[in-house]
Amino acid sequence: MPCTADAQSDWIKDFQARSTRYTAQQPRWPGPVFASTPQLVQVLREDFAHQESGGTHLWNIGVGKGLQFVPLPRTEFTFAIPSHLRRVDEEPDGFGDFNCAVKYRLLGAPEKRGNYILSAQLGAAVPTGNDANNSADAAVIPQLMGGKGWGRFDQSAAVLATVPVHHAGRNGHVFTAHTASQFHASKYVWPAIETTATHWIGGRRDGQTQFLMGPTLIVGRLPYTRHEKDRRRGISLGFGYQVAVTHTHAVNHIAQTSLRIHF
Repeated sequence: MPCTADAQSDWIKDFQARSTRYTAQQPRWPGPVFASTPQLVQVLREDFAHQESGGTHLWNIGVGKGLQFVPLPRTEFTFAIPSHLRRVDEEPDGFGDFNCAVKYRLLGAPEKRGNYILSAQLGAAVPTGNDANNSADAAVIPQLMGGKGWGRFDQSAAVLATVPVHHAGRNGHVFTAHTASQFHASKYVWPAIETTATHWIGGRRDGQTQFLMGPTLIVGRLPYTRHEKDRRRGISLGFGYQVAVTHTHAVNHIAQTSLRIHF
């Protein structure tokens, strides 16, 4: 038994050391609240969101977040925990879809060597929820993400498409673009302005465009202990609020909280 425990401890140490090496060649800004981050991160993340649309209130517990880990050079895997959707009106509650993704860092440099990053990601969503809360068909979600920093300021962006595997004419295609403008105000405080633009082609919202924007705040990465040496590990908290600024929109506003345990 002691030999087995020692072997497991050595494996964990080796895995952590490799992850630290793999994530060293990139900036250390925190990931946005509403968008995917271009950085490779090893984190357990759980978000909580409240959105209102046309008088309908929806609580989203999970927001499709979950476990992200970096087992290979330049490569991150994500396995999301299906969200639980709770509504204030008479619509039924229930779990949403399962999704997963693989991200590959194309380019990257830490703050003192260029302070930039570019990554590509391929995700998939599988309709595992109940009828009222899942998608009609599975979808693939390609995404391109990048960012550049200048001193205490950094700008990141992400563009993605949600492409149904079947019945594309009925379900439609969704194109989304995110931006995040962050400022490193103090050691652990990162205020930002984030935007989300969404355009639908096909489906019941064919031709519509929605634009959301608002402030966000990341506090972290707070070390586990005073003696924590690995800056990659710690806890972060995020808060964000976005409101629709276009006449046509599917959502009036979204408030979101993010808890991130980096390991």
